[in-house]
Amino acid sequence: MSDLDLGFGGQRVPLPAHISVFHSGDADLGELVEFLRGAIGRSPEAVVLLGPPGAPAAFLKSLESSLGRKLDDEVASGRLVVMDGDRDPDAQLTKLVQTIRTLTAKGAAAVRVLIFVAWEVPGWPVAEDFLWIESRLESACADLPVAIVCAYDVTSLPGPALIYAGIESHGLVSIGGKVATNPLVVAPEAYLADRLLHLPWLARDPSAIEGGGRGMHACAFFMNRDEEYATLLPLIQEGVARGQGAFHIIDPQRRADHLQRLNQGGLDVEGLEASQKLEVRNWYETYLMDDRFDPERTLGLLNEVIAARPGGVHLVADMSWALGRAPGVDALVEYEARFNQVRTRYSDTVICTYDSARFAAATMLDILRAHPVVILGGVPQDNGLYTPPAALIDELHGRTAATL
Repeated sequence: MSDLDLGFGGQRVPLPAHISVFHSGDADLGELVEFLRGAIGRSPEAVVLLGPPGAPAAFLKSLESSLGRKLDDEVASGRLVVMDGDRDPDAQLTKLVQTIRTLTAKGAAAVRVLIFVAWEVPGWPVAEDFLWIESRLESACADLPVAIVCAYDVTSLPGPALIYAGIESHGLVSIGGKVATNPLVVAPEAYLADRLLHLPWLARDPSAIEGGGRGMHACAFFMNRDEEYATLLPLIQEGVARGQGAFHIIDPQRRADHLQRLNQGGLDVEGLEASQKLEVRNWYETYLMDDRFDPERTLGLLNEVIAARPGGVHLVADMSWALGRAPGVDALVEYEARFNQVRTRYSDTVICTYDSARFAAATMLDILRAHPVVILGGVPQDNGLYTPPAALIDELHGRTAATL
């Protein structure tokens, strides 16, 4: 079998396929059920459920409820395999591949594998080991007729799971039931050298980048301050060298640290401030005036900032203010989308920084879709998951209406 109907979205994919599916908790399992429904009862196909201890068996019960019947016969015949994961990544990958080979040797024309992604839970590989598995899965199954769907629950997983695993290690992604080629995937050989050996929680990644004079509205995801400034300082220096006005929005408690890091990065902070080429404001002077977030007011303020700098602006904003409970913060994603509609000058650079260790995966996915450029692993790149403002805003409003 060269390709397979996934069962959702009316789509077929060539085999082998490795797909990340983003869903929102136990009430949003429709795609996963439909993915398996086509194989249940079809003797030419087989199914494998894999996850942390207990998760596959729990999903099997949900699947039986959705199908309206028990699946004891399928389990007994070996056409449906329920596997608990192994904390050892080599053992887990080897066992999965061997299971797929065994099923095909017994006559399965295709094998559908559903993996329930976990992050730092008992009985499951630690984060960096799981990333290694994800980066190797498709090549390990290169000669097998298999479709592997990795289920990412964006309501419970942390941001790093979404970025480093769900996006960077899958050639295909499914958002809202539509499967698309993922332009942000990192090739397995590059993943080892450029990602696994430089994970921010293992070691500082000192990578520097060049912006080439290109303006952008980018979201940048970081795990710690060292990683953040290793990426931002070269961009800030480049903006200063081009004569752009630097405008930074930061946590008020971090002002001294921010200025110190700029100085350590070779910038003449005192001179830039004296010449009004650098302005540093805090959250309460921008996003949270009157202790609330007003998107209209903020968009107006930033328009004024841009207009007051005819030579171009290089704006860096720490978005961690949105982790609080100030009124209006629920409008964060719509604000980011709308900013694309008001930012018109190609020369302006706007970088919104997000602490991926603190923001929920569901929020990060929406943030990613609201920015034309994304900075991952220190490298800015065109964001193939970017959704035009009008479409994303309509979707956000639809979600809100559905909850009323």
